[in-house]
Amino acid sequence: MQKRLEGLLRDTWWLWVAFIVIAIVMSILVSKVFLVTFPILVVSFFYYAGIRYDDDGNHKESGPA
Repeated sequence: MQKRLEGLLRDTWWLWVAFIVIAIVMSILVSKVFLVTFPILVVSFFYYAGIRYDDDGNHKESGPA
């Protein structure tokens, strides 16, 4: 699982940073209810890594078998 997480982070680190920054800004400016975004991001990160990356940390090609 470690390689899957590393692969996802390697390919999409900028996206996760943007999500975190937006969640922090929204929590400060709008409402503390946006703090619930952080657990959602963690679950999404693990789920996406498990689905889209293989045991070696490489992106799985999806298409016809």
